[in-house]
Amino acid sequence: SYLWALPFGTYGDPLSRDETARNALLDGFFEMTRSPVCLEGGAVLFRGDAPARLPRGADVRMEECRLVQLGAGFEPVLKEWSSKRRQLVRRGEEAGVVARLLESEAEVRRFHRIYVEESRPWGGVHPYPERLFLALFKRRAQGVLFWGAFLGEELLGAHIDLYYGEMAQAWQGGMTERAGEFEAGAILI
Repeated sequence: SYLWALPFGTYGDPLSRDETARNALLDGFFEMTRSPVCLEGGAVLFRGDAPARLPRGADVRMEECRLVQLGAGFEPVLKEWSSKRRQLVRRGEEAGVVARLLESEAEVRRFHRIYVEESRPWGGVHPYPERLFLALFKRRAQGVLFWGAFLGEELLGAHIDLYYGEMAQAWQGGMTERAGEFEAGAILI
């Protein structure tokens, strides 16, 4: 079998400010990858530092993803990004790209088509079926929200966010090629 996943079902490593807890969780995950029935294992980590103890032969590549505090608004987050990324976000805003909730099953179907096109190469359980997205869309009152980036009537991309109290976890998303011209994914934050 293969164990190639983001640890603990999230997009990124364990969100813990306690390094001891984070390393204990990662150690448990890496222990599973050493099982004789696991042919290949890996974890995608989104932090600026590698875990203290990596399995022998593990490759290290860091990506950009983080716990984002939005209490002070979007500007402090924007200031942390590269100048190129900020330029693309501003281009999107000036062109009229707006983030709004998807409002109908038809919009969810449009999003799902974008998601399928982008996620098919990922393999594994992807792409999830349209019926799952439609069932989740019916759970908006329980904190499952579909956010879309629109340029006029054109859906550039969207993602599903799972809300609990004051926390939100982006789950599945998909962007068109054109979305990159405006950094639509960042505008969705």
